[in-house]
Amino acid sequence: VTLRKAGDTLFAFDSNYRTQLWPDEDTARATISAFWDIADIALPSIDDEMALRGQADEKPVIDWFSARSWTACAIKRGARGPLSPTLETGRHPDFPPAQTVVDTTSAGDAFNGAFLAAFSRGEPIANCLSAGHKLASIVVGHRGAII
Repeated sequence: VTLRKAGDTLFAFDSNYRTQLWPDEDTARATISAFWDIADIALPSIDDEMALRGQADEKPVIDWFSARSWTACAIKRGARGPLSPTLETGRHPDFPPAQTVVDTTSAGDAFNGAFLAAFSRGEPIANCLSAGHKLASIVVGHRGAII
């Protein structure tokens, strides 16, 4: 907290919501909401956020993330590729689907790692999105999230 207040660090957050890890949905919502309130970099997965918010459609979730001010934001949407509310719709790169899908375990973590690595190098957000999607596309081609 001290480093963040001093402007010496950024806080990246991915809710990685799993219902079985929480005592109830209200506790999960309140806790995750508190983390979104202090995050600088948002790395949500659309499916997790839709489940957490009880949404059948992704638009309200995308609108919620779009209405917030982030240093960076990448909403992960699986094979459809991520989107960032900090980019205009037409400025998103193409996201080719994975050639082989064996196991999606850790695809989001792989995305986050590559996205944050590119971000830390000062890459434009479109490049960060591409880097994350590319690594996640490779990881899903291997069993157990290990390449």
